[in-house]
Amino acid sequence: MSNRIKIGLIITSLIVFISILTQYRMTNIEMNGISMLPTYQNKENVFFLNKRDNRIIKRGDVVRADKFTDSDSNKQYVKRVIGVPGDNILLHINGYVFSLNGERVVYDKVSNSESYLYQTVSQQESNAGVDFDLIPKNELNKYASFGTEFTETVGEHRHDIIMLVGGESRPKRDYIKHLIMNVVTRDIAFNEDGLAKIRVPKGAYFLMSDNRPIGVDGRHFGFVKESDISAVLP
Repeated sequence: MSNRIKIGLIITSLIVFISILTQYRMTNIEMNGISMLPTYQNKENVFFLNKRDNRIIKRGDVVRADKFTDSDSNKQYVKRVIGVPGDNILLHINGYVFSLNGERVVYDKVSNSESYLYQTVSQQESNAGVDFDLIPKNELNKYASFGTEFTETVGEHRHDIIMLVGGESRPKRDYIKHLIMNVVTRDIAFNEDGLAKIRVPKGAYFLMSDNRPIGVDGRHFGFVKESDISAVLP
């Protein structure tokens, strides 16, 4: 490739970049916590585009939501779009999506993937300050449990998530009951088996964490209005 072509490509890239900056104001967001593992690490800085009215939000997009419909918290959430307006979803409370608009959602285990350490909210509080890297492997289960990385296919989008493995992939009723007790929203009604049929209403989206075992998201607080989504990953 000649130097003239290289210079031309560099100039073109700069024009595109400046054009993006002109149309959108970029927002640097620091990830707070591990609810978006394995995609984003705790404290990782990610650049989002401030959402404009003409931007189409798609399944699989990572967005910043200023609030969930049934949450009284002012906390901002970074989550993944699983359902768009009009979608019908069959969902388990542990984050397993059985079907989307009648089509089976595919999960493929990531080959040679590591087991991920996860903590419940109560464990995060009680284990504050614990350096998990210094804990012997055989003692880790005193503090947390493990999940395994899978590739989830939602519609046409593929992304990696963390799911429970082993016997816990089919949670016992007491565990399901515990999860259901943390549901605040009235938008979603989980039955005693932890299953719910969801229809995403007009002007709203259904969001979930990539780290399903510990994520606090649409399963707990319901849908997010489009007007409450303030930033989208480019």
